[in-house]
Amino acid sequence: MRTAHVALFIAAALVARSSVADPVTAQPDGGRPVIPPRVEKAELPPFDEEPFPAEKSKAPKLAEWKDARAVRLSRVARQAAGCTAYRLREWVKIHCDRMTGGLRLLAGSAEGIELWVPEAVDPKNVFATVGRFCEIVFPVRRGDVRIFETFDFELGEWEGFGTSPGLLVEEQWTEGAARPQIALLKS
Repeated sequence: MRTAHVALFIAAALVARSSVADPVTAQPDGGRPVIPPRVEKAELPPFDEEPFPAEKSKAPKLAEWKDARAVRLSRVARQAAGCTAYRLREWVKIHCDRMTGGLRLLAGSAEGIELWVPEAVDPKNVFATVGRFCEIVFPVRRGDVRIFETFDFELGEWEGFGTSPGLLVEEQWTEGAARPQIALLKS
């Protein structure tokens, strides 16, 4: 019984302490704290800094991506910190260093897209070498709307392994919009 009282006292103390406003972040009117917007790789140029060509071009070859410039997407979730986006002409490649078990296109046109997860390098130690990263390549053109989803490996202590939804990549350039939007979000 005494242990229950101690646990209840500690829980009450933690709740009371967390309800006290921090004078640094509290608003003068006693409202909620103000959380400044998170800066996403601010040193990188936005992916839509240069205009997109009106005419379609062929998908870049692997060698062309080596000279591609890293860019900042419209929005990136904190869980996607290991991802980097690149742009060549109207083409965007998103490379994510994650334990990826698979990728899929949920919605939108499949024209020109490439989805890639590496195969195991060492068959004796599959989980050390498979799914170390994933890449999504797609064109960004007026009228596009696409949604991609990644699946991350989960290695359980007792349950073995499996996959779970990881990230969503949302690309859209709706008719009438001046610029496209690309967001990298947590599923």
